[in-house]
Amino acid sequence: RRICKSCGKIYNLKSLPPEKEGVCDQCGGELYQRPDDEPEVIRNRLKEYKKRTQPIIDFYREKGIVEDIVFKEERPIEDAMKDIHAAIGKIN
Repeated sequence: RRICKSCGKIYNLKSLPPEKEGVCDQCGGELYQRPDDEPEVIRNRLKEYKKRTQPIIDFYREKGIVEDIVFKEERPIEDAMKDIHAAIGKIN
């Protein structure tokens, strides 16, 4: 992930890269990587997630309230959004 220092536009280097590397398509500003996007920081966040949040999700999954949606990198974002909307529709 890269973020524009000027306008804040967010880019995903795999699914939504800028046209020119390091330069924002929208304003021409410089793109940077946030310090919390580093692999070690992400690993620590995931470890905390598993410790604190996963037990809550497991509790609601056992009650049939949680809907699992599997995301695969090669899958178009539009397809994933359809699954998300369908899962939300089941709640309402």
